[in-house]
Amino acid sequence: MFVSRFWYFLLSAAVGLVLAVMYLLQDSMNDGLRKNVDDLVQADFAQVQSSLKLQARGHLDRLSEITASEPLREALLPLAELSVLEPPGTPAAASTTPAETPPAANPAPPTEEQIRRMTGTLRGVLGDILKARFQDLRRPFLLALNRHGEVVAHEGSFPPPEAQGAEFGLYGFPSVRAVLRGYERDDIWLVRIKGKTFMYQVAGRPVVHQGKYLGAVLLGRPIDDEFAQEIREEAGLSAQLFFFAGNTVVAKSVRPPAPAAKDAEPAAPTPEIEPQVIVDTVAREAKDWLAYARQPARPLVDVGNGYRGMFAPLRGEAARGGAGYLVLRPVVAVASPWTVLKEASQQSLAKVPVVTIAAICLGAFLLAMLWIYLERDRPLAFFRKQALVLKGKENERFNAYLFRGKYRQIAVDINAAIDKTVKAVAASTKAAGPDVAQILGPAGSSLKLGSQPIAGFDDEDSAAAKAAEPQAAPSQVDLGILGGPGAPVLAHPPLPTT
Repeated sequence: MFVSRFWYFLLSAAVGLVLAVMYLLQDSMNDGLRKNVDDLVQADFAQVQSSLKLQARGHLDRLSEITASEPLREALLPLAELSVLEPPGTPAAASTTPAETPPAANPAPPTEEQIRRMTGTLRGVLGDILKARFQDLRRPFLLALNRHGEVVAHEGSFPPPEAQGAEFGLYGFPSVRAVLRGYERDDIWLVRIKGKTFMYQVAGRPVVHQGKYLGAVLLGRPIDDEFAQEIREEAGLSAQLFFFAGNTVVAKSVRPPAPAAKDAEPAAPTPEIEPQVIVDTVAREAKDWLAYARQPARPLVDVGNGYRGMFAPLRGEAARGGAGYLVLRPVVAVASPWTVLKEASQQSLAKVPVVTIAAICLGAFLLAMLWIYLERDRPLAFFRKQALVLKGKENERFNAYLFRGKYRQIAVDINAAIDKTVKAVAASTKAAGPDVAQILGPAGSSLKLGSQPIAGFDDEDSAAAKAAEPQAAPSQVDLGILGGPGAPVLAHPPLPTT
């Protein structure tokens, strides 16, 4: 039986090996899928970064035509040196005027009515430009700044509703100061008004008239869910995109992009992750935000449960306020080894050597059946044959030496059981049989031949009664029969002498 048991061990080991290989294959596939997700996240991150830069550069290029517009320069000229944040007649602070372009003399400051008329004219010009040139942008805005960095006119989605009706200046932004000095700049603004956080993408160019800087024009867009979705559509990404600032997720895009072809099927929606998970991940991975922003490398991180992502600070002043963006993808994992078989493609199944595997399995099965026959079926059949011989009373006991292994011990045990049973039956038969008194009659009688009882048939009472009776002389017949003194003595011939 050792060979068949060894075969069972081999069969168990083979099953265990197959399961181990399947689990290793599952783990290997998960590692491969995770690596693919990491590569896709890195590619998506680079694509988003490029899209943000290209959008900013495109806005700067489009502003070059606007700042060269004659109606815009004529509308901005009377407001260039005027401070709209101070009462009429108050000269503008000299400290806010660039030293290289001294302001022109203005002996007669305009009245409030004149200022409203001039700002209204400039605002109308900005409105016409938005309708004519920026219909393709979602919620754009234009800001006209004088030389002091004050917003003298605006049109579009800025400022937010929480700040409507207020006059404000933007000279505190480094990018605005650079534009007023004659540079082109693009920036990301982070504005907090009444407990709400707003984020804007801004590009600015100076306005020059007859060699003098009149101010600047800023083109911007709010960074909201529509902006994030547009970035994804431009890049053709299926990854999720989040814009955050500190502990707030300002914008997100989790919907899959529209298919490029009309007959193409839309991408499957990906599970949406909670914004708080994004904030917690950024706080965990970038405890010192400014130090993280200075690092050139952007590591891949685990976001929540089953997501991989990469985040980075936004360009410009918004980065100092903790503003950044995150690209996120769910990690597709093989749940169980059986999923490998379920998800196998027809091409992969066609490459499986079915004939070879079937031949190996069939050969192993036949070999196992042979071992089972030699070690179990054949000895058992011989034992059954000997049992039939014993049943037919050709033998009274098993011949244990005809068997091997455990069947020999079984035969010995059966023989011992047979012997024990025979002894028990014999003992019970002797105990239940009739005694001599029952066969010979009453206890007072005895079987006699002549005047003497037969030896062996007298009981104790008969012997006592006989001893009490007077002894009579034995007859010749009795003596002759019993060999008493009256019996004739046979004479023997004399022994030969030497």
